[in-house]
Amino acid sequence: MKQLRGFFFALLIMVVQGRLCTNGYANFPSEILLPHESNALEIAFSNDGRWLAADGNDYKIHIWDVSTRSQVHTLAGHVGKITGIVFTRNGELISASEDGTVRLWNVSEEREIRQFQNGAGRVTSIALSPDENHLVFGTTDGTLRLWEVGTGVLRKTLRGHEDVVLAVDFRRDGGQIASGSEDNTVRLWDVATGRLIETFIGHEKRVWAVAFQPDGRRIASGSWDGAVRLWKNASKTETVDEGDALNQPLVTYNRPVLSIAFSPDPEGRLLAIGLANSENDNSVKLWDVKTRRELWSFDTKSKHDVEFSPDGRLFAATGGDNTGVRVWHSDPTNPLPISPQEGALIDSSSANLQWHATDGALYYNIEVAVDQDFIAIVEAATVLANEFVSSFKIERPRYWWRVRAGSFGRVSGWSEPLSFRTQFEPPRTCSVRLIPRFRRIGLEEEFAVQILADSVPDLSGFQFDLRWTNPDLLTFVTVTEFRNIFGTSGLGEPGEIRQEEGLYKGVVAAKIGEANVVSSGILLEVLFRSKAVGTTKIQLDNFILANSAQQPIDCPVTAATVIVEDPLRLWDVNRDGVVNIFDVVIIANFNEEDMPPELDIDADVNRDGVFDKLDIQLVAAHLGDPNRNEARAPSAVPSSEIGFKFTQTALRRTYAELILLLDSSPLVLRALQALERLMSPYLPEQNLLLQNYPNPFNPETWMPFQITSTSDVTMDIYNVNGHLVRHIPLGILAPGRYISRAKAAYWDGKNGFGDPVATGIYFYTISTEAFSATKKMIVIK
Repeated sequence: MKQLRGFFFALLIMVVQGRLCTNGYANFPSEILLPHESNALEIAFSNDGRWLAADGNDYKIHIWDVSTRSQVHTLAGHVGKITGIVFTRNGELISASEDGTVRLWNVSEEREIRQFQNGAGRVTSIALSPDENHLVFGTTDGTLRLWEVGTGVLRKTLRGHEDVVLAVDFRRDGGQIASGSEDNTVRLWDVATGRLIETFIGHEKRVWAVAFQPDGRRIASGSWDGAVRLWKNASKTETVDEGDALNQPLVTYNRPVLSIAFSPDPEGRLLAIGLANSENDNSVKLWDVKTRRELWSFDTKSKHDVEFSPDGRLFAATGGDNTGVRVWHSDPTNPLPISPQEGALIDSSSANLQWHATDGALYYNIEVAVDQDFIAIVEAATVLANEFVSSFKIERPRYWWRVRAGSFGRVSGWSEPLSFRTQFEPPRTCSVRLIPRFRRIGLEEEFAVQILADSVPDLSGFQFDLRWTNPDLLTFVTVTEFRNIFGTSGLGEPGEIRQEEGLYKGVVAAKIGEANVVSSGILLEVLFRSKAVGTTKIQLDNFILANSAQQPIDCPVTAATVIVEDPLRLWDVNRDGVVNIFDVVIIANFNEEDMPPELDIDADVNRDGVFDKLDIQLVAAHLGDPNRNEARAPSAVPSSEIGFKFTQTALRRTYAELILLLDSSPLVLRALQALERLMSPYLPEQNLLLQNYPNPFNPETWMPFQITSTSDVTMDIYNVNGHLVRHIPLGILAPGRYISRAKAAYWDGKNGFGDPVATGIYFYTISTEAFSATKKMIVIK
């Protein structure tokens, strides 16, 4: 994305190291002003960030070594002003000029390799496709010309603009081109067909700069009218943040926008804006695209071109006011939290989070969550200072917080998570429960039953008989816990075992100590062993809770149900003899707390002590399993009596919940595949890219996805610097779910030249005509 600019004045040659911006806004670790022999209006980083190319009034291109700030190469041959510069992955360079030519250079040998003769109008701007197979020119005759780089053959001429094309850019997957023009419009083009997809109207003057956000969801444009706009990509189906509506500029300045650039991180979190001179304001602006907030404003001279280095560590700018080529460097380290420290108690209304400032940080990301893994985040913010007042609603006794620093296209790692306590008081409702409420066990299996009291006011004593209604089914083994609710201040008698009656009689305990205390804890825990197949209730008879005045306390009491099976098949949830979709839907439609008691459902299928989506996985993975015990009694909960009908909506919800687990284990994949078979021929309701499996991996991996319509599907692999590593065309695919290894996209861990890639983080992007999404994966050697 380079643009025609022919009216700026020469730059003054300067060499200053460690100089700070004069306005006091920015205070980055280092600022380098590269010496330059003439006016530089176009700049470009090499893909490794080692070189920086800049043009001059002498029509030459000067190559600088950024680390040494020394000029290492000069490319001479153009006879007109340079209007665009771009590096290839192998270190070659392509340049465009008002002399009507575009040239491919061998930089190290300082020689021209090939020329692209435009032949119709001057070249005003150029962009190279991510796979480096195509080059697009913007021209003064209002057309875009698409060339094949390897052969120098003109492939397409894109017509639609009514005036000079001033700016062009490729989407990261190479499937689209954006262009800006003297006709005040931004246009979106399909590369494969040359078709005009959409025209964006809203600018009042010429569009001087355009750029795709790395994920392709938005197109940014800057205009001579001073406005910067974010346009929603019409061919994308992802949700875009509010505020992206047309005719709602991101910002409008009182002077022309000369250049824009997204940071190279996958989301393109930052947008750099270069402006013309102003006596009252700075010329470089850095915006947080997600929050639509200006983060920094610095430098005082016109900025004709702004560029991020591919790794995001460097930011360069140049312009026509004797300022040279400036390069700022920043690679922030992890912030160090100050307060609240681990376990600190804070006021229930807010938490004042503080950390040490990090050198080179433009901003800080804050996250507050209810768990240490930051899965359930209750607050996320971006701030400029090293302090943030968290004002979320306190609904838990404990929270975790962390912070990271961001600068240009990079972010530091997260700080070590710290927890803080609040003065949260949960609502208290008196209850006595037998846990588990429902249990299925196998023959000769031992299991514990716990009598738990919760939030009992002024509890001073209790008594009861523990009864199991089928004495032939269970054997009482031993007492494992007794009157723990009173701690060391209690006395009592554990009871008398009457095995033949199914009775543990006369459990009595009393508290010695402080009265009027709300109590929660274990009254009794006993161990049973199963000895026959059948069903029994475990309940409390003659149950009394007493307060310090020896008055009864009225608390609801629940019983427990135990079913002994042979064989034990927990995934047959409704015990109808077959594992089918009813078993999945039963536990997928309820939480453990609101499971209807009449269903008698053991929701904790995997016996990990928690009812969660892992239980749904286990049931779904066994769909279709037959009952191997034909002599079993009829189901206690037949499918016709489960209280609701199976619907495709419930099935799709279950499928979506499993996908959101972002788990690529064999169990989850089997569950998803089983659900897909049941959902067929119903089509997916949304396009999705799922997490690859295995991950991390070596040397191969599979990338599952689903699409809603017949599409030409491609999968592209990028390294952490945003460079294309491998292009994988999947062809024309029908709508459906491509989850299994036989269907998912496959990558053998090699680049386009057949060489194994290095250990590190990579990104994979799926692209269709109507959908694009990106996820991260890790290669381990």
